[in-house]
Amino acid sequence: MSQRKAVTKRLALEYRRASKTGKGLILDQVCGLNGWHRNHARKALTAALSIRAVKPRPPKPPLYGEPVMKSLRLLWAVQGTPCGRLLAAALPDLVPRLRRLKELKIDDDCAALLLKIAPATIDRRLKAARAKLDPRGALPYQARDAVEGLDSNADLGRMVRRQARVRRDRSGRPRGRQFAG
Repeated sequence: MSQRKAVTKRLALEYRRASKTGKGLILDQVCGLNGWHRNHARKALTAALSIRAVKPRPPKPPLYGEPVMKSLRLLWAVQGTPCGRLLAAALPDLVPRLRRLKELKIDDDCAALLLKIAPATIDRRLKAARAKLDPRGALPYQARDAVEGLDSNADLGRMVRRQARVRRDRSGRPRGRQFAG
C-alpha cells in the first residue's frame, strides 16, 4: 500500500503539469502499476496533492472510574502489592470471595470491570501508588544515583575490570595453561 502511495504521489506532480495526452499516458502508467481503473487512478492522482487537515481525535472517556480504581488499590494491597500480571490472574478468584465476605462493597458493574481489566492497565493505573511505597520515589536509577551521590558508570567499570580476561586463539577457543587439557 505504501508503494502505491509513493508511486502515485511521485506521478501526481507530473500529472498536474502534463497536457491532455500526457495525462492519459500517466493514467495508463498508474493503472498498469497499481491495477486500478482509470477513474480511480485519476481521483487518486488529484487527491495526492491536496492538503488535508487532520482533526485531532476526541479523547476517550475513562473506562475505569474512581470506584473501580479504589477497589483495585484495595485488592492490590490485600494481595501484597504484586505486579499487574499476577494481580490480574488473582482477580477472578479474589473479587467474588471478598464480595461474598462483605469486605469489598461494590456493585455488579464495578465487579465486571475489575474482572476484565488488563495487566498492563493495572500496572499503568497503579504506578503512582507503587511510587509512594518506594522510599526513594519513582526515579530511574541514574537519577537516584545522582541524588545519592553515586556514579553508576563507575560501578559498571569496576565490575568489568574485575572479570578475568580470557585469551582466545583464532578459532575463538580459550587458550592458556588453565584451559589446556
